Amino acid sequence: MEIGGAIRQSANPPEAASAPPPPVATASARAEVVSRRLVEALASKAAENTRSGSKIRMDEATDRIVVQILNANGEVIKQIPPEELLRAIAKSREVTGLIFDQQT
Repeated sequence: MEIGGAIRQSANPPEAASAPPPPVATASARAEVVSRRLVEALASKAAENTRSGSKIRMDEATDRIVVQILNANGEVIKQIPPEELLRAIAKSREVTGLIFDQQT
């Protein structure tokens, strides 16, 4: 039943559906895909708001989300997690890999 004699249509048609993601074998791999997409979405949203003074990225060496707080000059004044922690995580993964490589 129509109310008011007309059906209103949106001025903006819905966006085209993107292709479905490729199948992922494990739960951890699925979680990684979801977290990367979340980081990309947050990063693009932060980039739109230039006054936010923040930057969100994914650290490739540790697969961790990194948030940086910037001052007016664009310099990092705070980073979560700190760069030292990211380096320690990357180094521990490297050492763990060396240990397992020697045992096999």
